[in-house]
Amino acid sequence: MIFTQYDEDLALQVIERVLLSTLEEASMFAQSLDSELDQHTFLEDKQIQRYLGRWQLRYRHRKPEIAQAIVNYWIEIGMQSLAEAQEAGKAESFVIIDLVSMADLPEKPIYHTRPSLTLAGTLVGFVIGIILVDFKTNFLKQGDGKN
Repeated sequence: MIFTQYDEDLALQVIERVLLSTLEEASMFAQSLDSELDQHTFLEDKQIQRYLGRWQLRYRHRKPEIAQAIVNYWIEIGMQSLAEAQEAGKAESFVIIDLVSMADLPEKPIYHTRPSLTLAGTLVGFVIGIILVDFKTNFLKQGDGKN
């Protein structure tokens, strides 16, 4: 079978729909791992991202083991939910998913706010530059007035 772009997009939308339908169950699982976690924080820290023909499911948490457990649980219930929906005729039967990999623990910290940090660094550098130029200009003017 050869998929057209439309069929591929439709299949990917089905997968996203199924993952979003299991969002509540994933949130409850996350709260069982971290009692301080609330629904709002869970929604802010989750990420479902399409990259070409794949979906990437991510979750940010200060403890990488918890983030890993949440993502792995979420994908398991998502795959199970898709299979159940297909059996019940509620999801397209031609959608076939294959789990490429489970979530691994990161080997180094990942900074999700790099663009914000870059912008902040640029602005701080710009302000410090203006202050230094102003200070140097005023200092030189005062030095010229004393002679």
